[in-house]
Amino acid sequence: MHADLTGLPPMLIRTGGYELFLDENLALAKKAAEAGVDITLTVYPAMSHDFALLLPELQESVDSFKEIRDFVRRHLD
Repeated sequence: MHADLTGLPPMLIRTGGYELFLDENLALAKKAAEAGVDITLTVYPAMSHDFALLLPELQESVDSFKEIRDFVRRHLD
């Protein structure tokens, strides 16, 4: 949060709407965007910090891993 983010590669931030660090994640995304970083931010409503670990029981978890896959594919092509 306190570093110079200029020149970082594309960044994917996925966070839950009930995430303990939601405000920090939003601030990081804003700071990165202001530094010219290609930022993708997704807030999964009503999800907690570790929602992505609940594969395959939770659809939001499955969706978040698909988002990672798509992000990597988009930036490696």
